[in-house]
Amino acid sequence: MVNILRKAGGLKKSKSGRKNKLNLEEQLLMALEYIREYRTYFHIGQNYGISESSAYKAVKWVEGTLVKHPNFALTARKAIIELFRNWLR
Repeated sequence: MVNILRKAGGLKKSKSGRKNKLNLEEQLLMALEYIREYRTYFHIGQNYGISESSAYKAVKWVEGTLVKHPNFALTARKAIIELFRNWLR
C-alpha cells in the first residue's frame, strides 16, 4: 500500500505549498485507523498532532488513491452473480 501511495504522491507533488507534517506511512496508518474505528477526524487529528481538516484531507486522499488502484478494485456485482450461478451448476 505504501508503494502505491509513493507513486501517487510523486505524481501529485508540487514544489509550492506547505509540506505535510505526516509522512506517507503515518497517513496510511491514520486512514486505516479511521476506517477501522470510525472515530471523528478531530480525535484522529489530535492523536497525530494535526488539525481536523488536515486529517480529513489525508484520509480522503489515501482512500481515493487506493480505491483507484487495480489491486483494490472490487469485482462488479454482475460478475459475482455469474460466478455464483456457474458454481451452483
